[in-house]
Amino acid sequence: MKRYRIGVLGPSDIAFRRMVPAMTNSGHFDYAGVAHASLEEFPAQSEGHAAKCDKFKEAFGGEIYESYGTLLSDPDVDAVYIPLPPSEHLKWAKAAFAAGKHVLVEKPSTTSVVATEQMIDMAEECNLALHENYAYAFHAQVKAIKDILESGRIGELRMVRATFSFPYRGENDFRYHADRGGGSIIDCGGYPINFASGFLGDNVKVTSSSLHSTRGHDVDTYGAATLEGDNGVVAQVSWGMDNVYRCGAELHGSTGMLSVDRLYSPPANMKPIITITDNSGVETIEVPADDQFERSLDYFAECIENSETAGARRTEILRQAKLIQSIIDNAK
Repeated sequence: MKRYRIGVLGPSDIAFRRMVPAMTNSGHFDYAGVAHASLEEFPAQSEGHAAKCDKFKEAFGGEIYESYGTLLSDPDVDAVYIPLPPSEHLKWAKAAFAAGKHVLVEKPSTTSVVATEQMIDMAEECNLALHENYAYAFHAQVKAIKDILESGRIGELRMVRATFSFPYRGENDFRYHADRGGGSIIDCGGYPINFASGFLGDNVKVTSSSLHSTRGHDVDTYGAATLEGDNGVVAQVSWGMDNVYRCGAELHGSTGMLSVDRLYSPPANMKPIITITDNSGVETIEVPADDQFERSLDYFAECIENSETAGARRTEILRQAKLIQSIIDNAK
């Protein structure tokens, strides 16, 4: 089995807590190291990041690259993980593709449909893999939900309700600034939209949506939407980054309901619980612990090795971007 050396552009928190530990356990990837930006590349990210890179080396080994360009020019690196603010995703994905590297980019892939199309087009032209890290979708919990639904346990699916929100993270967080690619709909909103739309068929219509801002920010900080699929299933989704913490979904069927409380961010050692409620009572199903970041890396490797998988992933990434744009366009 071929193994791939993967480097990280920027010493982000999510890379340190979840992605690099997953890389060190991966059956497909070897962690090459982390790069901090030079002053010329990304002045806002350069200061203080060298010290953060030292922590990566202490915890995981690997190299410390003195610039993003240095990592991208390393001939021994096959792929890069980009956990930068969304405003920087397209620029550095293009640079990675130009350097012959496969790209795993944190969600959202970009901040617009046009930018996402550009990223996808370059990946295809360069014959390189592109994977957007909605890691939750690869956790065993999601497969278990789909298996229960397909078994007929809750009858015919009629409605999906999904939500993801968390308390205010502070003025300095990139999520609250338009020039850094902020906004709740493309951050936490992307999760329930991504999950719910998977049950709505190929053609999804936005019947209503709303976006709101708080604390004087120039981006939306919470919102909601109603979606309808060509299969008759309706989805109600909500999100927020100045709200109470919520991280779950309900699937309403003709004979029962399925619910989960830690859908998008279960720790690797957590055994999620799926609850089924119907007229006979309540049943709980424990799902084995799983590392969704490691499973996402497994899928990234499949994108690298299988052109059909890579093409399907590009289609899914563009579908997500277009659906979010449709929600924005319909917002009151």
